[in-house]
Formats: sequence, C-alpha cells, structure tokens
Amino acid sequence: MNRRRPHALLLEHDDALRHLLVDALSDLGFAVSSGKGRRQVLELLLNGADVDVILVDLIESEGGGRALLSFLREQPETAVIPVIVMVDGDPADRPVGAARLSKPFGLDDLRAALREALSRTRTTSPPEQAPPEPR
Repeated sequence: MNRRRPHALLLEHDDALRHLLVDALSDLGFAVSSGKGRRQVLELLLNGADVDVILVDLIESEGGGRALLSFLREQPETAVIPVIVMVDGDPADRPVGAARLSKPFGLDDLRAALREALSRTRTTSPPEQAPPEPR
C-alpha cells in the first residue's frame, strides 16, 4: 500500500528559516509547499493544494500571518486544517485552537507541535485517509 505523505503548507518571511523549515519538514516525512508572503500561500491553497497542516509565522511582511489565519478560519474548506503558529514573544500569543512554536525552536519542538496539531479533532468529516504521524 502506497500511503500519501502528509502535506505541510508553510508561511515564513525569512528566507533562511523558510529553507531550514522546508528541509526539517521533509526530513520528518512531509511534502512541503511554502511561501514568503500571505499572497503566495493563499495562491497555493486556492489552486487546490491538499494540505494537512499549516505553519504560519505571525510576524509576516505582507500584512501578517494573523490576516491569513482570519481568512482561513472564515472558509469552510480551510477552517478545519490544523494550524501551528510560530511566534517571537509572549507565550500566550496564539490564536485559539492553534499549536504554538516559540522562536527559536529545534527539531524536537517542531515534531511535538506537529504531533499536537495533527492530533486535534477536525470539526467536519475526517479525510478519507488520515495523515500518518510525523516521524
């Protein structure tokens, strides 16, 4: 049986960190789509990317990861996708229902956040095949 790799969508404005995260997510078994700005990420979603988890840098140069999260929560097809927010600051600073990564973070922190996000109950019908737990 050939299982589909889980797909992560990443919004990170910092080029170096974005490339490191793409590599780390790939090493953890994820297919990864990424963008530097909110518009790039929205384009990927609107073009039908089948996403299992979204990682969002809340400090993003095109108007904010928060704006992206607000938009995603308003759309029925994206509101059920688990979200991990990456923040530089107050530990309480995260949208309700999102897993959180405090910068700087390591691979174990990323793995734990992915596990937390993917374990959250979806509010609509489950996907045909649940994504595998990250390695």
